[in-house]
Parts: sequence; structure tokens; C-alpha cells
Amino acid sequence: MVTPLFDASVEDLLGTQAKRSAGKRGPQPKIAQQLERIQALPAAEQRAIVKVLDAVLAAHQ
Repeated sequence: MVTPLFDASVEDLLGTQAKRSAGKRGPQPKIAQQLERIQALPAAEQRAIVKVLDAVLAAHQ
């Protein structure tokens, strides 16, 4: 799972609350959908994605 690699929940990574209302649920933001797909990948592939993300984020600090 990606979230254990980051030691954070998907909600923490996205800066959103885990609140769910009983009403209609809109489409998830693209990044949330991508994180869910990444969680299904093998750990080695998740680590490779984390390295790429870290490099991109570091380049924009």
C-alpha cells in the first residue's frame, strides 16, 4: 500500500477529511483515484512511484 510507505492515510495525503455524507457522492478527484490504483500494485512498484514523486516534488520546492 502507498499509504504505509508514506505513513499516512489517503485523506492525509490529499489534505481532506474522511467525512462521508449520506447524500450523493460525487466523482473522486483524479489523484485519489490514482492513489487507489497505486495501492493495488506490488510493493516494489509502489516504491518506484514514491521515488519519482519525491524527485518531482523536491524539484519544485
